Amino acid sequence: TLPVLIDTGATLSVLKPTSSKEATALGTKVVQILGISNEPQKVSVSEPIPFCLGPLRNTHPFLLNYPAL
Repeated sequence: TLPVLIDTGATLSVLKPTSSKEATALGTKVVQILGISNEPQKVSVSEPIPFCLGPLRNTHPFLLNYPAL
């Protein structure tokens, strides 16, 4: 299990890998976003990852809260 921030109004939610090795395993695609600071930043985005939240089961790409690879 990994910490995750689900934002129902966002295009992508955030997943926090615990290491660069884990982040690389989840995905190496980099995208530019405008976050809460309104400053452009580059972040990694995962491949679609299976997840479950209570009875909900789905796959979804996540922004990776780890320095861009």
